[in-house]
Amino acid sequence: LSSLVMPIMQELDVLLVPIRLEAAGYTVSEATSLFGQLTQMALTLINLPVIVTGALAVSLVPAVSAAQTEKNKERLQRYIGTAVRVTILLELPAVAGLYLLATPIMGLLYDLPEAGPVLAALAMSCLFLGLNQTTAGILQGLGRSDLPVWSLVAGAGVKVVFTYVFTGLPALGIRGAAWATVVTFIVAAMLNARFINSLVGLPWNLNEFVLKPLGATLAMGAVVIFGYKFMQPTLGSNKATLLTIGLGIISYAILLLAVRAINLEDIALLPGIGPKLARYLPLENRKRR
Repeated sequence: LSSLVMPIMQELDVLLVPIRLEAAGYTVSEATSLFGQLTQMALTLINLPVIVTGALAVSLVPAVSAAQTEKNKERLQRYIGTAVRVTILLELPAVAGLYLLATPIMGLLYDLPEAGPVLAALAMSCLFLGLNQTTAGILQGLGRSDLPVWSLVAGAGVKVVFTYVFTGLPALGIRGAAWATVVTFIVAAMLNARFINSLVGLPWNLNEFVLKPLGATLAMGAVVIFGYKFMQPTLGSNKATLLTIGLGIISYAILLLAVRAINLEDIALLPGIGPKLARYLPLENRKRR
């Protein structure tokens, strides 16, 4: 059912966003161009970082279901907590990178740096779209595949209101439509989390879920900002962007190790290569309270 909600949301955007952009003072041609920047460019990039969390959500269903069937609450809580935290660790740096490098990324990929503000406004949706996918996978594993659908329906309802109001504001325009999309996934992810908490309890550790990932991401953000500013005058925007992305990934990985934000269990949870990679990495497999 959730696969039906997303196309409906997209159709609502097709109907609503251009009309509200025209109400904000844009011509039909300008509104069409801006809508293309949002749906054909920015949203395409936003969907790339969540490919891994989408695969993670699929792999969670049988694992969570098995733990619940065996009535192994400790293992169930560990799966849930680790999955949510790994999602945050994966998506938070994507948010920072897409926000900080929005303009040069749009220039590199589409030769349209003026579309950067649209990508920057949409960047935060990476985190909450990823969390929505992961929590939906957990709920499916718990046998409540209906709940993520209702969460997404609620998010879609909020999206219509926010799109109508924000996109029609001349000061926001297409960024208002982007923010409405962010709010959609915030609502859906938070409702899913609340459902999980009411069903089996949602593990929470401020240090592991927020402080360590946020600290590593902020430090990576500083590296990205200074790296791009240092390289851009010499190498040009495109080469500097590519090198800065690589520098950001490497620095973030080092920072996660430095603050001990990951362990073998986290790596093993990653779909595909994760279990094999975990065998060779010199990391602890410690339990978190």
